[in-house]
Amino acid sequence: MRFFYSNKTKFAQSEMTPMRNPTAVFFTNVRFFLILLVVLVNLLLTLPPLPEAAQAIVTAIFTFHLPVFVLVTGYFAKKYWQTPEAAAGMLRIALQYLFFQTLYSVLDLFWLHSPGIRYSFWLPYWMLWFLTAHFSWKLLLIPFARLKHPVAAAVLLGAAAGFLPAEAGAWLGLTRTLVFFPFFLAGYYWREEREPRRRTAPQRRAIRAAAALLLLALPAFWHAAGADTAAQWLAGGGSYAQLGVPAAAGTMLRLGCYAAQAAASAAFLLLLPRAESRLTVLGGRTVYVFLLHGAAIKLLGAAGLLQLLARLMDAGAAGAAAALAAGCAAAAAIVAALSTRWFAAVMRPCIEPDAARALRWLQRRLPGRARSTY
Repeated sequence: MRFFYSNKTKFAQSEMTPMRNPTAVFFTNVRFFLILLVVLVNLLLTLPPLPEAAQAIVTAIFTFHLPVFVLVTGYFAKKYWQTPEAAAGMLRIALQYLFFQTLYSVLDLFWLHSPGIRYSFWLPYWMLWFLTAHFSWKLLLIPFARLKHPVAAAVLLGAAAGFLPAEAGAWLGLTRTLVFFPFFLAGYYWREEREPRRRTAPQRRAIRAAAALLLLALPAFWHAAGADTAAQWLAGGGSYAQLGVPAAAGTMLRLGCYAAQAAASAAFLLLLPRAESRLTVLGGRTVYVFLLHGAAIKLLGAAGLLQLLARLMDAGAAGAAAALAAGCAAAAAIVAALSTRWFAAVMRPCIEPDAARALRWLQRRLPGRARSTY
């Protein structure tokens, strides 16, 4: 099962046929929980400056949700360039980006009027940087797969990304692409034997308790360390100059972020279910939620519902807790609505365009090119 695309036959099979690979089942379950967190965080980040406690919670989620999201994407890219669908898959990602970059830009230009937006295909709109990054990560697999220590090389490249000027780093989300590439490779090289060995029930409970304690301690840790600044580092989009640190210190801080993200990601993965269930089916539809949840959040804002959440956030501790609960409920509702079977069937031509047909059409119009089957 692919993370960002599959043809109609594979889509139907994924809904009807049980998976035989337990790791694929597990990571598909992980995708469901990740998309919930992605929607929740993006919803909260549209509010005015969050109270310190709420910002600490968002920063804690930032510590692991993007790294794991990228890791899972890398896992489902295994043997990608060895399949006949590789070219069609790359074109599909490009078509997704062009369509949704146009859609969100037009909505924003004529209706939403978000402040500080620059309309350009070279500057991904909001969360669409992930599509350009996904495209680039698969291209980077070609040279990095030949290296002896590809993950270590990617970590050094991610640390070096902080040296890029701000304008260059924003171009097609280049800085974030390089910063999160090590997690993509970690997923790509994930093997069955790397899963935890079978343990006794008390051992499993102890490990999960330790993982839960680590994640619960993250908000307090980031609150003490400065949640706003930490969130900028964990988002991975800023240069060292933008983050206000010298190059040497920035490199060390980036490596420290990698260590914190790896530990938090491992703790998060230890707490999630591995058995195939209804969550596995929903996890197979995360691309629909990912590409359209931004529009849903913008519509909530246009309807004035996010302003209500913002007022709740400013109403003391009880109000902030109620706002967080309401935000969780709204995120769950968005995920549920965008994950339905009928919605996937209606939106499939936009979300999963038939890139193979487009390639065949192009091939017929390019004289002198050898024909192949996609």
